[in-house]
Amino acid sequence: MVRTIAENHSEPIRLFTTGGAGTGKIHLLKRIYHEASKVFSNTNGENLEEIHTLICAPTNAGAFNTNSDTIHATFMIGEQMYSISENQINTLRFKLDGLMIVFINEISLIDQSLWKEFHARLAQIMSTSGACIHFRNISIVAVGDFYQLPPVFGLPHYVRNNIIDYWTDLFEYFELTIC
Repeated sequence: MVRTIAENHSEPIRLFTTGGAGTGKIHLLKRIYHEASKVFSNTNGENLEEIHTLICAPTNAGAFNTNSDTIHATFMIGEQMYSISENQINTLRFKLDGLMIVFINEISLIDQSLWKEFHARLAQIMSTSGACIHFRNISIVAVGDFYQLPPVFGLPHYVRNNIIDYWTDLFEYFELTIC
């Protein structure tokens, strides 16, 4: 999967992996992230500091479990979503210019509003517009369990609404089980 993304930039991969407690969701996420980081650093070795892979979570606990930051901190999303300065946008553009894959832990805790803000921020920093370029054609690998905790506020992002359904229309579903 990772090599496919590295060699063929035209089609992003969108994966959702779920499973009950103890099935290894976080372990799988970390392993794919580690492999992706190695592949992209070798494939695009001209700049070793360029970020090709990012891992984040909607909560501090989820970020701690993956040694990452929250989606809010990573993409400067919060109450002031659209009021960040052009300088801050340019900083994100410079930092994330080579981004290929975003890994998200605890996807079930992301509500529809945050999911749309994440999409909008990617479009904003990657200088794309329009709903037809979903997540700026960046691959997304998400893990979580919708049978555990729902978002604290708002509707879960997998609930259909009248707006574009970023979840069910774009992601492939995989379930981990304990054998």
